[in-house]
Amino acid sequence: MGQVNQNSRVQNLGKGSIKMAKTVTDAEMRAFRKKKRDARKRLNAMLAAGQITGAEFNKRVSALGSLKVGQAIPASITTPSKPADKMKGTEKSGDKVSMTLPTPPPSRPKKKKGSVTTPTPPPAGRKTKRKPKLYDTIDPRTGKPSGKKVSASRHLANIDAFKKREKEGTVMTEAEAKRGDKAGKRVMEILGFNKKNKGSSDMRKGGMVINTVDNRRKK
Repeated sequence: MGQVNQNSRVQNLGKGSIKMAKTVTDAEMRAFRKKKRDARKRLNAMLAAGQITGAEFNKRVSALGSLKVGQAIPASITTPSKPADKMKGTEKSGDKVSMTLPTPPPSRPKKKKGSVTTPTPPPAGRKTKRKPKLYDTIDPRTGKPSGKKVSASRHLANIDAFKKREKEGTVMTEAEAKRGDKAGKRVMEILGFNKKNKGSSDMRKGGMVINTVDNRRKK
């Protein structure tokens, strides 16, 4: 039995029933891949132009992918199923197809170089808050500039107070005014008006208070 099998194998080899796989060169592989890429580009263009439907596109792409090296690409894959004249939004003029483009918006007016933009006034009926104008005032005790800015009414009141002191003869010098400020602060601290309820100056039981909350109903 073993001898018969060997003879049959030899006969089969002699007749050429067993075929060897054909070797593919790199040049053939590159050429086949280039043809497939060109066919795929053609399919994409036909789908964008509306010459084939989405279902036909999927079928043709799968058929193109099933081809092997050495097989020719059938013409049915790259042939459009609809004429190019029925494409929507296009106009055929000769061999070229021109797409209809949207109209651009109108151009904005150009500004002149010498023009000055005027501020728009507020609408009628709306009240606008104006900042009060401040004035450099004087010290009513000495009559010299105090370096403070106050409203117009307060500035006039300081002037009237200084004139009153001039009539009474109780105008103070700068040194006397400074001593009076220190004494006034000391009296206020003694009376408890300037006493702080938090910070290092708080001497109550429990040490320094970080924060206080006044829960009184009537303050």
